Amino acid sequence: MRKIFNRSDTPYFLSIIAAILSVISLCLSFIKIQPVEWNLVGILCGVLSFFVAVIIFFLGFNYITYEKKMRKETTQALNESQEDIIRAVEAYYMSIYERSNYVINFSGHIKGCLNGLVHEQKSKKKYATDKLISSLQSLINEHMEDLSGLKMTDEEKKGYLTVLYSLKKEGKNTDKIIEAITSITSITIQETDKKMP
Repeated sequence: MRKIFNRSDTPYFLSIIAAILSVISLCLSFIKIQPVEWNLVGILCGVLSFFVAVIIFFLGFNYITYEKKMRKETTQALNESQEDIIRAVEAYYMSIYERSNYVINFSGHIKGCLNGLVHEQKSKKKYATDKLISSLQSLINEHMEDLSGLKMTDEEKKGYLTVLYSLKKEGKNTDKIIEAITSITSITIQETDKKMP
């Protein structure tokens, strides 16, 4: 069954009733009714006081309820924004860190940016994504001939492509990056282990 009015509308209806009773009690104060064994004005004032008390209760209850709800939602939104900003900073520095580890070579640039995108994908608001995509596109355009020498495992390649396709669905221009990553020769874990000292 559909409700006639919401809980938040209750104080307004009670206010109207209280106003009507106030007018009635004011009118009765100018009228002499004899013989009357009970005080009509007193009764109406008592009823009016009850309605006013109920109105105050509802207003106080609504204020406390909505204030708690707003505080909770504000805190949650603030925490999510802080987490997204932290992820963006981490993603950016992850890219810089891996570039320096690879002595600023092509492979380090590519993997640094790709790992940054994977990390940034966990955020609701992605602050560093456009910058990382732009860096990848520039690297691929400048070092297209070096792609054949870039190696990565099947697991890495699959993870990168999953993120890139997801970004493509969000409207990001990742076609050239997807094409470049797809063309890279995958290596097995065993081959990777053999190359490690």
